[in-house]
Amino acid sequence: MRLVNATFAARDAAWWGEGTACASDSKKFDSWSSNFMPEWHQRYRSPGVMIYWHVEKKSPCVYSRLKSCSVSEAAAMIEGVLRHCTDVEIDRQYTDTHGASIVAFAFAHMLGFNLLPRLKNVGSARLYRPTASQDEKWPNLAPLLSTKTIDWDLISSATRS
Repeated sequence: MRLVNATFAARDAAWWGEGTACASDSKKFDSWSSNFMPEWHQRYRSPGVMIYWHVEKKSPCVYSRLKSCSVSEAAAMIEGVLRHCTDVEIDRQYTDTHGASIVAFAFAHMLGFNLLPRLKNVGSARLYRPTASQDEKWPNLAPLLSTKTIDWDLISSATRS
């Protein structure tokens, strides 16, 4: 981490910007199934292990971790934000669809960083309407809006209990 911290210290913010955004993703590495950690990976159809990487927006790797194929990517993403051991404070975390979940959004909010996922099938997603009578406020979202509205009473009663 000394090299990464020295890189951050040597950067001219006028040229490089502030090092507050980070992206994370995993990569599968094949391995013999007789080794200690490999698991069968359903998506890749072979045994192996995963390396989960956190890369700051200008390329230095701030955290990486060997993990088994079944470990949650959302959990690995949060762990990297918390344990990266560099001098940079991450306030934005980019991840793919596998690193995003309702729980991940909740923890990101509680821990003080923005989770910004790249959602795979966002074009087929339908968003609940905040209210039934304000569609004209969001004309560009019309194709994505569901006919359902958010149940604000349910949310407020859940937060009180």
